Formats: sequence, structure tokens, C-alpha cells
Amino acid sequence: MDQPWERFSGRAQAYLQGRPGYPEALVRALMEQADLKPLSPVADVGAGTGLWSLQLAKAGLKVTCIEPGEDMRSACRETLKDYPVKILAGAAERLPLPNCSYKMITAAQAFHWFDPQAFRAECLRVLASGGLVALVWNNLDYTAAPLARQVKVQEACCPKFHHLKGLSAQDPAVLEGFFGVP
Repeated sequence: MDQPWERFSGRAQAYLQGRPGYPEALVRALMEQADLKPLSPVADVGAGTGLWSLQLAKAGLKVTCIEPGEDMRSACRETLKDYPVKILAGAAERLPLPNCSYKMITAAQAFHWFDPQAFRAECLRVLASGGLVALVWNNLDYTAAPLARQVKVQEACCPKFHHLKGLSAQDPAVLEGFFGVP
């Protein structure tokens, strides 16, 4: 396995079945924050199966999906088959997009796989003046029952099981380095 995205080969169906969506209010809030109108160009980097891209497309945005893995791109094409989106092969560190061309760049459940500084440089190159970068994660509340009970059982019965507890909270220093502010 030479590239991080290769670990997702053959897993698209599991992602389609298991990944939750995102709140519609988040799409609306980002559109307002970035002053996006219908058909505003947005790029979804690390688009995977297209779950987040679909929500952006349903909001009327002109979506370009960037995904390095062929399996995930194929699933993305299927997810978005009813929408006029572009789906391109590419990595966060080398976006196949023109300079100053997008009003918003997003990464949903993907930023932790990127080289943050290389992705930052690409965002600065690709974003139009006043553009916005949105890093999105669904975070589980591991203190809420019944999830807390499930985690305790897994930890007691399967000590080698590594759940995602703690992985979803991105390192503040990495985020500060990416955004340039605390």
C-alpha cells in the first residue's frame, strides 16, 4: 500500500451502507458563510462515495468531486448520477483545478488523511477571493448511552479492537497550522 487512499479499495459499499449523512443546517450555514448562491462552484476533496457531495448538489451548488481512489470514484458517480457534477481523479495535495476558481472547498471525514500544509497551499491557489474552506466531521459522543456501554464491552472483550474514539477530534495544532489561527 503506497498511498493512504489505497486502504479504501473494495470498501465503497460498506461506506455507502454505514456512513451517516450530515445536517442540512450545516450546508445552509456554509452557503451563508461563503455567500454561495445556486450554481456557485464548490470542490469536495476526498469525496469518497459522494455522500457529502450529494448534499451540496441537492442545495443547487455546482460541485466538483476530487477523489484519488477508483473504487470510491465509481461509487461517487453512482451516488451523484442524477446531478450535473464533475468527478475527477486527484489528491488533496495536487488538486486538478484552476487557480482562483472555487468559492468553497470542503473535505468531509477526509482531512486527517491529507498533508495539511500541501493541501493548504492548494486551497490558497484554487480559492477565489473571499472563498471558504470547510473541514467537516461527524463526531460520535462516546459518553452517551448506549454507545458508552458498547465501547466498554469492546474494550473489555476485544483489547486489540481500535475504535475511532479520539480520532474524530482533529489535533488543534494541526488545525491551527492549516488555518493560520487558533
